[in-house]
Amino acid sequence: WEMDSTSGVNRLQTILHQCLRLLVGVGAKAHGVATMPLLRELGIAPIEAMAAAARTRAFLKAPTLNTCISDLVRQPSRMRRNTWTFGTVRWLDRFARASAELAPNVRVPPAWRSLQPRVASHLVKAAVWGRFETSSSACTNTWSIYSQASYVGNPLPQYGTGIPAGDVAGLHIMIQLRTRVFPTARRLARIHAMPERFLHHCHACGGDVIESIEHILLECPRWECHRRNFGALAPDFNGFVRRFATSPEDINALLLGGVLPSLHGATHFTGNGRFFQLWRQALPHIAFFVVHVSHSRNVLLREMGLGPSRISRMGRRPDG
Repeated sequence: WEMDSTSGVNRLQTILHQCLRLLVGVGAKAHGVATMPLLRELGIAPIEAMAAAARTRAFLKAPTLNTCISDLVRQPSRMRRNTWTFGTVRWLDRFARASAELAPNVRVPPAWRSLQPRVASHLVKAAVWGRFETSSSACTNTWSIYSQASYVGNPLPQYGTGIPAGDVAGLHIMIQLRTRVFPTARRLARIHAMPERFLHHCHACGGDVIESIEHILLECPRWECHRRNFGALAPDFNGFVRRFATSPEDINALLLGGVLPSLHGATHFTGNGRFFQLWRQALPHIAFFVVHVSHSRNVLLREMGLGPSRISRMGRRPDG
């Protein structure tokens, strides 16, 4: 790995970004897709963070090995150009001092040599990941929405084990909705898969309103029957959300398992609070709701002859 730059990992990071886009159902080279929410949602660290963690763990573990690398680490040679062993010492010293500014929530202590290799590598990984998130390239509107809704602490893939196929499809669509890659009419019109007029009009209800994610799930009269069914299946959760949230953006965040900034720290919205108890109980119904809204919407798009052919695979109705 490179000593002081990210040039050695840029190519691998590009490949990872392309794989993430394919994983959530958009093109590998699709424009306008923020990868930082995808990394957080799927729990995949940037290549730069993984490389820094591996380098730290290898250096701290090397003195305990019965190989020649233990001697090289204990007595690093000093050269005009940095070697891997001597350069790593300087890099970690500098990184420990700067970690408070790079990632204020995660600090690498100056006495990093006394840490266990696994602990030190975890701290370095978290600090580099935090720096990656605060970089100018990562600070997008999508990432701001994702982080403000606190989806980071409640990733959806953890609920994908041992559930029906229909719920898995719903979780996949919920990830698209969270990370703002769901193929709304506005997004499709921007890539010229739909007529330009749909940049500002909803194709489903015909209203002079942008077809946003909030409009699809909460406002569009075309899908009111699906909303009524969901309200009947999860009345306790629906009533709880309506009690604390008023705007479409707030309701959408709670529906997808997030917590609004104004509610952070409230008793009902902690990890084991009433909200998350109700949300976990309602999750199969939420997945059922979004997958059938997406399916009905795709059927309408095909009937209208709009959208690319690949969107028919997104939100496919589950068997039964």
